[in-house]
Amino acid sequence: MKGVLPSELLRAVRDELRLDSRTKEVYIKGQVLEPSLTVKEFQLLELLYNRRGQVISKDEIAREVWDYEVFDYNAIDALVYRLRQRIEPDPGIPRYLVTQRGFGYKLIINPE
Repeated sequence: MKGVLPSELLRAVRDELRLDSRTKEVYIKGQVLEPSLTVKEFQLLELLYNRRGQVISKDEIAREVWDYEVFDYNAIDALVYRLRQRIEPDPGIPRYLVTQRGFGYKLIINPE
């Protein structure tokens, strides 16, 4: 069958990091991440993925990922640390989950 692939399918093929909200699976360079993420790790990644390229503040992460107000930003820092350990090739030099100092975090699914 000839024709042009839909742009969303082409993007999904090119994306280094991809998330499937229905199956709760994360793919890095086409490989499913095993073992799967914890619920909070997935919720944070899903929030960032749905707004990829945009900076998300810690306040917004607290509202969206926790069911209650988080006053201790250390919990968010710890969650970001754990997520980086799972998705980054080198967590010390993040490619996907990037800190925007003073603003928050953003997800880059196709780092250069």
